[in-house]
This record gives sequence, structure tokens and C-alpha cells, in this order.
Amino acid sequence: MKSEECSPAEERCLFRVAGKQVHIDYQGHEFSVFLSTGMGYLLELLCHPELPVSFRQMELANARPQDCYRQFENHEALLEYNLHLEDKPLPNPMADKQTLHSVKARLLCIIEELAELAEYNDYARAEDLNSEKEALVLYLREVYRPGNKIRDFEDEANLQKRRILKALRRAIADIANQEPNLASHLSASISVSEFMVYRPDCLEIGISRVPICVKPKSAYNVI
Repeated sequence: MKSEECSPAEERCLFRVAGKQVHIDYQGHEFSVFLSTGMGYLLELLCHPELPVSFRQMELANARPQDCYRQFENHEALLEYNLHLEDKPLPNPMADKQTLHSVKARLLCIIEELAELAEYNDYARAEDLNSEKEALVLYLREVYRPGNKIRDFEDEANLQKRRILKALRRAIADIANQEPNLASHLSASISVSEFMVYRPDCLEIGISRVPICVKPKSAYNVI
């Protein structure tokens, strides 16, 4: 914990959401940024300081689920329809063993055929086979990881995390274009691991939303 105290003028920052714009007042400097998806994530963290937020919770908080999915929102409904949720998705290998066996067999055939073509100086055919060989070798390098183990496709949880962090970094970059000091504080105050947590330090955040007034439609169209 830092020993120095912040003056009231230095510890206040106001975020005011109005439509698709976010108006920010930081130390007397007022500016506006677009209410992007990443800005929505940032505001969600700022609204809940010291609260660990998972990436799944973050995406759901900024999503608008359709009514047709709400029938499965509790565990009892899932059991009734013989459904279940997995805490962690099963790994999805990039290739099955049969495919890898076929690729390796084809690679051995190409190597043998290239050896025969070298004896007859058939360079045209050899060029085509070399291109196919390079493609197969590249494929095997992408599929295998160290230890001759098959790589898995990146699961949805990792993709979700990368997607949210990328949007969040863009939102902070938008703020940095107007107020670098505020952006630096936000970046330093957000910790990321399995969860995201905003821990404010010498800065009080205020957030307000301006209600959107919708003009009532007339019961009859006047021509």
C-alpha cells in the first residue's frame, strides 16, 4: 500500500455514458470516446472494483441472450432435457491417427519416388513431388508438438480470453490517444490471470448513464 495520499482533485474521474459515446472527465480534461465492445468491458470492471470477473462472465454481461435459450439457464432444466455442462471443454486434436498414418505413408512414397526420379534426371516430375513433400512436412510440423504429441485446437476459453483482452486493449488505447496518464493508470490497475480484477489506486471512479428518451409513436400515421 502506498503511503502518499492523493488530493481530491487528483483522485476523481467521471465516466458518463450517453448513447454510443462515453464522455470522460479526468482532472478537468473532458473528452469523448466511442462506446466500443472493449469500452463496455472496461466499464464493467470499473463498476466492480476488487471483484474478480471471469472472461465468460464478462462476455455474458455485455451480451444480449435470446429468450429461446433462457429455458436452459438453470441446472434443473438441463437435467430435465438430459443435458449437461462441462467445466472444461474436451481437447480437440488437430488430426486423427488415421489421417496422420495416411500422410506419413504418402510422404514415404514420395521420398522413394524422388530417389527413382533422380536416377533418370526427371526434374519436372521431381519438382512437383518436392512441392507436395514440403506441404506434407509443413502439415506434420503444425500438427505435432514436442514429444511427438498431437496438438489440440485452441479451445473456446482461450479464444474468448484473447478476444476480450484484445478489445480491452483497444479501448484503453482510445483513452491513451486523449489522456495517456489515465490510460496508464487503468492498464496498471487491471490484473489478468484466470480472472480480471480492477484494483483502483489513488483514483476514484464515477460512472453514470444518461437515459435515452424515446419519442412515443403516434397511434395513427398522419399522411
